Amino acid sequence: MTPKFLDPLVSEAVPPDNWKLTVRFAYRTLVTGKPLVITVPAGFENDLASIPSLLTWAIPVNGKHRWAAVIHDWLYFNKGILGERQQFTRKECDLIFLEGMKVMGVSWWKRSSMYRGVRAGGWVAWKK
Repeated sequence: MTPKFLDPLVSEAVPPDNWKLTVRFAYRTLVTGKPLVITVPAGFENDLASIPSLLTWAIPVNGKHRWAAVIHDWLYFNKGILGERQQFTRKECDLIFLEGMKVMGVSWWKRSSMYRGVRAGGWVAWKK
């Protein structure tokens, strides 16, 4: 079994900068060593990817990584707790983001840069 997005990412713009899922969105991860499915419900709003404005020329907010970014935002929104049997540390949430970007074919340098970014600065969003 491999990591895999189980649904298409279907969302609509919520001005000025957010997106709202119009249908549920699920991803199967293997980060913990066993397959676990993370399901984001329809209606969840997110910003796709929190890219500092100075870097959007190299890494746009809306790229192949957006699929993994939605899962990552959902995990952070819930502080990694998605039920009794699904509890992830912040590091595991970030590794799921990295894994999802790889699944989507995001280039090595881009996914590595984004992963390092969430490891370095993600604590701010995690604490909110």
